[in-house]
Amino acid sequence: MHVEEVVQCRCDWAAKEYQWRQLRHQRAIDEFHQTIESKQFTNPPKRQKYYTQVRQEQLVRHATREEIIFGMVNALNEDGPYSLTNAIVKETSKKIVVLENQEDDAVDEILTHLDVLLHESEHDSRLVREHLRQLLHEFSAMSLPIPIRDLYTEFKDLLVELKVDLEDLYRYVEIIKVEAMVFV
Repeated sequence: MHVEEVVQCRCDWAAKEYQWRQLRHQRAIDEFHQTIESKQFTNPPKRQKYYTQVRQEQLVRHATREEIIFGMVNALNEDGPYSLTNAIVKETSKKIVVLENQEDDAVDEILTHLDVLLHESEHDSRLVREHLRQLLHEFSAMSLPIPIRDLYTEFKDLLVELKVDLEDLYRYVEIIKVEAMVFV
């Protein structure tokens, strides 16, 4: 091989090696974005399940509130405005206050539980982040170059083991190249 061909081959190899690093780096970034945009982070299953439970509890409290309020409205419509005594209004007011206190307690409990879910997911997030960081470094453009000299040595040793002379190999390749040009 001529020196110019060796230099050209090495330049081509370096260019392809750089492109390969860029592809691997882009793959790591794409995997990162897919993971960050996944349900695991945008709407975790534990949080979905908890919100479903919270909605059910809110619907029960809302139905109770409506029952109390519409009970008074129905009494007004059926018996007239003078049917609501002071005792009935006070009793209804107490029921509504109890219901509001339950709602306040439920909100405090919800916020506390969401904080617990946040701390649980924080640990999982750290693990995912470290895994993605490792992938980014593994596939980054800054990764170690492919050891071309070692590959060449291994290929040469393989040819020696197979008892193939490099000059004969080059001649065969040239013959095949000429024959291939005839077909084209």
